[in-house]
Amino acid sequence: MDTENSKTMSKWSLSEFYKFGKFQKQIMLLLFLASVPNGISSIILVFIHDVPTHHCKPDPNISLAMVVGAGTDLNSSLFNIPTEFDAQGIEVPSSCLKFKVDSNYTGNNSNISGALSVVQCDQGWVYNIKENQATTVTEWDLVCQNAWIRPLMTTLNLFGYLIGSITSGVVSDRFGRRPIFLVTTFIQFVSLFVASFAPTIESYAVIIFLVGLTGLINYQTACVLGIVG
Repeated sequence: MDTENSKTMSKWSLSEFYKFGKFQKQIMLLLFLASVPNGISSIILVFIHDVPTHHCKPDPNISLAMVVGAGTDLNSSLFNIPTEFDAQGIEVPSSCLKFKVDSNYTGNNSNISGALSVVQCDQGWVYNIKENQATTVTEWDLVCQNAWIRPLMTTLNLFGYLIGSITSGVVSDRFGRRPIFLVTTFIQFVSLFVASFAPTIESYAVIIFLVGLTGLINYQTACVLGIVG
């Protein structure tokens, strides 16, 4: 008889303990809202690392008068920049090359090919963007010979996720899940905000790593808090 009563009490206690009531719903809602920035920090890289169409800045030594004097109907922009075909087969200005014109060239010779050489962009790029639509690519010229830096930034962000997944459990057990959750959430918000004002690519790299690190710790800690409290 005592055994049956004990089993009944045990089932009743467990059912009350695992009941998904108002408190549990509030906790899950708060944890869900706190985890939203994790998705934002991942998706936002697609936009801030976007590569707009671009071409080299024209050689300042070339003027429209030289082009007209050379007897060509190309405008000054195309005269300075060789053309190439894009994926749709459309002829567009080259993204990474430009013409360098001999300083002795005067534009009097109708055959200009001998006065031109193709070189890499060395005076910056012109980006096809509207005002106030700058990205990290346009901010630090992460194109052509600098294009390798852009995937490196994404790699650093993912490396932060990796380190966070390894250290999340350790730091949570050491300092407590709730304090770690609050601290990493705060750092994540601050890092996302400060990233917009990073003065150099090096500082941006550190910030984007912190975004990944704190985002993963935040997310894993939230999951554990939701399950075991």
